[in-house]
Amino acid sequence: MLLHNLGQRWQVWRPVIDQLSERHDVIAVDLPRFGRAPIPPTTTEDGIRAFGIRSLKRIFDHLEVSQPHVAGSGLGGMLAIGAATTGIVSSATAIAPTGFWTPRQRWWVITQLRLFRMAARASLATDPPLAEIPLVRNLLISRLCAHPKRMEPAEALANLTAMRDAPAFDEAMASARQFQWKSDPKPLVPLTVAWGERDKLLSPRQMVNAQHRLQGAEFARLPGCGHMAMSDDPEMAARVILRTCARAERGQSSGTAPN
Repeated sequence: MLLHNLGQRWQVWRPVIDQLSERHDVIAVDLPRFGRAPIPPTTTEDGIRAFGIRSLKRIFDHLEVSQPHVAGSGLGGMLAIGAATTGIVSSATAIAPTGFWTPRQRWWVITQLRLFRMAARASLATDPPLAEIPLVRNLLISRLCAHPKRMEPAEALANLTAMRDAPAFDEAMASARQFQWKSDPKPLVPLTVAWGERDKLLSPRQMVNAQHRLQGAEFARLPGCGHMAMSDDPEMAARVILRTCARAERGQSSGTAPN
């Protein structure tokens, strides 16, 4: 199961779905209040992580899925780690997960996301939209991708539109300002944390923070990739996810508990 980053939609995972589908049934979902997902009656007042984990459990129940492998990016990566620490999944891969920041880094991320949303709104407000101009579109997408030209123009425009229209954006930002891991997360299943070396949004330096906090997780650097590694290098992103799934399956088949 694939979980998207803040302000986006399930389609950001399209570049890796075919490769993952060669070995697994794949489900990419819109998280509640993003994309075309319905808006649930609950709120994130008790924290974005708790809200997200409850939402994942509801999604699993609705789809009649038990103990799936999960992979997430950004916000989805944070939820993947949370799922790994609660044992509701078989494995988790987190690409540039939210939350392993210093207060200054958190301020930078929130500021950049707000500016990105403002720019997306402005670029789509004209007639015709400025975002249809390749130079403008690629400049905007370069905040998320190290290789914006690799993203299909229609997908790039749709992703900008998703950021502009995300109903949960402001609420998620307010919750993110308060979010921090209250204790060192302890994964109960195989967990890989991967970071694009050219991530402009969540600096790769935050992976060092994660390494200090996440005992037992594996870590991988993604050369040449920005925040959305699944767009920059789909093959590399798919390999990392499949390798994590394989770790869990080897542990299960041997009758030993996953690390």
